[in-house]
Amino acid sequence: MERQIVTLIEKLGGTKPALCGSVASGTETDASDIDLLINIQTEVQSVTKEHQMIRVADMVSGLEALLGRRVDIHVRSWLPARQAREFAKAKRVPLGNNADPN
Repeated sequence: MERQIVTLIEKLGGTKPALCGSVASGTETDASDIDLLINIQTEVQSVTKEHQMIRVADMVSGLEALLGRRVDIHVRSWLPARQAREFAKAKRVPLGNNADPN
C-alpha cells in the first residue's frame, strides 16, 4: 500500500511524502483522517498556483479512493510559518525511499 501511495503522489507532482498527525503518532481512531506532508516537484512549482492546487486535489481524491479514508495533504512550502514550526516538531513517518522528511 505504501508504494501505491508514493507512486500516486509522485505521478501528480509531489515529493518527500511523510505521514503526520494522529496516524504518525499512533493515536488515530477509526474516525481519524490521514495527514500527509509533501513537497511539490520543482518542475510543478513553475506552473500556476491554481494548477498546483488542482494536482494536490487530484492527489487527495486518488488517495481517498485508494485508502477508503479522508486524506489531508499539507504542502510544506504553502504552510504559514507557525504551522510549519508545528509540523517540524511533530512526529513524521517518511514514506518510500524518503529518509529525510524535511
